[in-house]
Formats: sequence, C-alpha cells, structure tokens
Amino acid sequence: MLLKLLWRLARTTALVALIVFITEQVVGTNIFIRFGSFWISVDEESPYVSRSVKLALRDPVPEVEAGPMTWREVRDGFEVAELPVVPVERKGNDDAEVDRIFLARIDPSRYRFELHNDSGGKNVLHEWQKQTGALLIVNGSYYDHAGLPSTPSIIKGQPLGPADYEATHGAFIVTPAGARLLDLGGQDWKEALKDADHAFVSYPLLMAEDGSHRVRVKSNWLANRSFIAQNQDGKIVVGTTDDAFFSLTRLAEFLKDAPLDLKLVLNLDGGPVACQSVDVGAYRRSVCGEWEVQVEKDEAKMLPPLSFLSAPRLPIVIAVYPKSN
Repeated sequence: MLLKLLWRLARTTALVALIVFITEQVVGTNIFIRFGSFWISVDEESPYVSRSVKLALRDPVPEVEAGPMTWREVRDGFEVAELPVVPVERKGNDDAEVDRIFLARIDPSRYRFELHNDSGGKNVLHEWQKQTGALLIVNGSYYDHAGLPSTPSIIKGQPLGPADYEATHGAFIVTPAGARLLDLGGQDWKEALKDADHAFVSYPLLMAEDGSHRVRVKSNWLANRSFIAQNQDGKIVVGTTDDAFFSLTRLAEFLKDAPLDLKLVLNLDGGPVACQSVDVGAYRRSVCGEWEVQVEKDEAKMLPPLSFLSAPRLPIVIAVYPKSN
C-alpha cells in the first residue's frame, strides 16, 4: 500500500514538474500552477505530508498555544523573533512544536514600505531581495492569472487591480506620514486609498480592534500563512509560518491570544507563495511555503509541493527599507 501511494505521488509530481518546465520555457512563468487542478488525496496517515499537516488533519485538531519567544533588535527600530506553536496538552511525541511563526516588528517612523509587482511572475524570493536591496521582503496580497493584483492596490501612486470591488476586511496603506493598517468595515476603500503612495486591500481581517475576526467561512483549509499586522504601539508586525498547521480560523484565534499585543491583523496570500526574507546586518532569514491542502467534509487534497523543482514565483511583494535621514 505504501509503495502504491509513493508511486502515485511520484507519477503525479513528475507530470506537474514536466508541465511547469514546459510552461516556463514557453511562457516564462509558472503562475498558472496556483490555479490548476493538480491535487492529491491525503489524510493524517499519508507519508508524504508534513507532521504539522498530519496533526491538523486529526479530528479533533490538537489545541495549541504560544511557546516562549524573545524579540531581538537587529537594527534600530527593527526587531525579529520566532514564535513556537506548541500543543496545549503535551504527551510523548506530541511534545514538539507543531509550527513556528517567523516575525519582524518594524517602527514605521524609521522605515518605509513599498509594494512591488512583477506581472511576469519570474522573481523568486532571493531575486526580489537582490533586486530591491530591501531589509525585508514578504509576499503581498492576491493576484490574478496575469500576475497582477486581484484586489485594489496602489504602487508608486498608480492604481492597479479592480476598480469595482467590495472591500469589507482591511487594507495596508503607506503615505508620507507612515504605514498603517485600516479596518475597512463600513469604510469606502477608494477614499481610504486615494492619497496612498503604496497600498493594497486584502482579506480576511484576522483581528479587528475589538478582538474579533472576519473569517466568514469556517474551514480546515491548510496552508503556509503570511500576515501583516499593527500592534498597540503602531509598529508593523510581519509574520510567516514555517509549516501549514493553521486554517485561517485557527490562526486568527491563535494570534488573538499570542503575546504580540496586536491591534489589527490582515491576512496575505498563502500556500507556496507565503515567503519572507530578512537581510539586516549580520542577520539573515529566508523561508518559503510548501503546503496547501483543501479540506472539504471528510476529504483532503494537497497541491503537490514543488520546492525541489524551483522556488515559488512571487508576483507581488512588500519591501521594507530604511528611511532617508
């Protein structure tokens, strides 16, 4: 049985790899793979999924809490940390952490944020880092088949994305005054973004100021996750998970209780494109997603991880730079 499962995975992954290779040679992009239907059935016994995914496929899913963490300042106004996600009830082999969130906390009075778009979809994380020279790169919000923003966005003062859009979650807005998150509940997104140098709308809002979230459909869709947040002091917090333990609902609940003092949290795109890099002085960090698992009723299907073939292309990223003195 195990050999059959491994052979099935190998055949499917080889087919996807061949299609990706041909497409990249002809079209120069692999964006389409995010919108394809190359999914493999999995469960908590599948040998080719991560331990985090296996745990998240259990019924019930283990309850988790934040482990110990310490912020480290690697540059004035720029801090990094790693937040372990550990089971509430620790038993034997389940003692180990189930996921980890890589964090950066940034003072917007000292650093500027920009949104970048490569509609050709050719840039991977390290290429973005090299091209921009940014201190931090994290994937942005959602994109369409052409690699353009699929939510209202502003890049260098120019609007991108749909002009007709219903936004009820949140936005990240950069103006000469600084960077901030905005809850769009009851607000006109066009008015909110009109004076921005850089901005984007995203969803869902994982935390509003009252501690609630706006994950409208409770599901167990699992994926590597990235988010951008603002804490009670006005600092911008960026987070990317190491694995795919969290559904959106459970991530929202975890962040509400985590020792991060967050005020607003906005979800970014997830799955293989959930990537983050930090390059500040002697400190380096680079992490990219691998997992995306659809869970509907009693059936789970996984997008085959292709990290062995190539790093995920990132059409939209957020970049952080020091402000000029």
